[in-house]
Amino acid sequence: MIFYSVIIGIAGGLVATAYYYVLEAGIHLVWHTLPDLLKLYFPTLGSSGNYVWIVTTIGGFLVGLTLHYMGLPGEVAFVVDKVHDQGGLSCGKPQQ
Repeated sequence: MIFYSVIIGIAGGLVATAYYYVLEAGIHLVWHTLPDLLKLYFPTLGSSGNYVWIVTTIGGFLVGLTLHYMGLPGEVAFVVDKVHDQGGLSCGKPQQ
């Protein structure tokens, strides 16, 4: 039993570490690499202030699309009730 706990702990730690590095690489790409690359090809794009509102607007649009098509995240109590009452969660949009 302890062996399985160690394996699960190591696997969880590796997944969390991989997630952290992917997140850091994505942040570096969006806020450092991409603006420098765009300045090379579009020198008249304007100041970096324009880049900030353009990127955050695109990000907000993508979050909105994700919530529209995948549904709002359920609350912990809602998820626990659904698992206990129905034995699982449906793959569709969660009921509010």
